[in-house]
Amino acid sequence: MKRVLGLGVDICHTPRVVRLLQKYGDRFLRRAFAPSEIQHVAELQSMGKDAEVQLANYISSRWAVKEAFYKSVRGTWRVAFPEVEAIGTTIPAS
Repeated sequence: MKRVLGLGVDICHTPRVVRLLQKYGDRFLRRAFAPSEIQHVAELQSMGKDAEVQLANYISSRWAVKEAFYKSVRGTWRVAFPEVEAIGTTIPAS
């Protein structure tokens, strides 16, 4: 039988997460994102100005997912952010 371990909700201020990426670069990515997520970030960065909004949305949405998951299992499991990976389609650019 499956059960719910916890419930977590999070919102993310996109400019804050973008500033973290600009300030800490690869260090921030390695500490917060799974290898496949880092690869996707690199692909978006290589697209230049055309993908800035997509990059910002991708990073902030993944950050919010990780925060929500962490809140839902707090006290139950000890999990590092890179171990949590959001799998699914990206948010379309606005």
